[in-house]
Amino acid sequence: MIIDVSFVDALGEGTGNDVLLILNSGEDVSVDDLFLKTWKRCFFHVCADGGANRLYDRFKTDESRVDYIPDKIVGDLDSLRSEVRDFYEGLGADILHLPSQDKHDMDKSLDTIYELQNTREMKVNVLVLGACGGRLDQEFGNLNMLYRWSGEFASIYLLREYSLVFLVPVGESSVVCSRSMVGEICGLIPLGSPLVRISTDGLKWDLNEAVLKFGGLVSSSNKIMKKELRINSDAPVLLTCSYNKNNTDTSC
Repeated sequence: MIIDVSFVDALGEGTGNDVLLILNSGEDVSVDDLFLKTWKRCFFHVCADGGANRLYDRFKTDESRVDYIPDKIVGDLDSLRSEVRDFYEGLGADILHLPSQDKHDMDKSLDTIYELQNTREMKVNVLVLGACGGRLDQEFGNLNMLYRWSGEFASIYLLREYSLVFLVPVGESSVVCSRSMVGEICGLIPLGSPLVRISTDGLKWDLNEAVLKFGGLVSSSNKIMKKELRINSDAPVLLTCSYNKNNTDTSC
């Protein structure tokens, strides 16, 4: 499988195949450069419940807000403030109330994006803001969505100001790295399995049939040394990558 993460060098350039999902659990929506470029890149924009509050609050005036209207606001809507709902609904945002407590709002939003994807001829990339940096239980819930939805989209990336995290599937994968990412800090995290037997080519400290597990070896603070990183693993593994050379210790 080929995973192309070189898009971080081209945030702000629309591709027509990327969807933005804004969550309520992190702070990344407030980062001007990341938010503005990611919004511009995506052809469709979804807020998960209180993620709409984050979007609304990042602007100071209604005049500045009108250029950033989400296509959909999805969830049980227990966090969505009434003035935020009224504002976006009045400007054409589709409000989708899904009261079930069996799924959390990111899961419900991905259901909605999946339905959108079914109307297209190709799978979409989902770029997620607000997944990291909040409550730890919510972060783990968001990371779980990478496993729950594995293979259903072209990719799901959780973005932060200086890093991103995504799931590398079972088997052989080639990760095409961005120019900014080469030589930067990365980590291979065996979150979805008690152990992972893994080999890599392209890291400063490559792994050779290594066993990764919590309570044992976790490959944190490694470095990407090539423009193409090869990974062969017998279970899915999280890959975190820093993509800003001025700040290399903020991986998700």
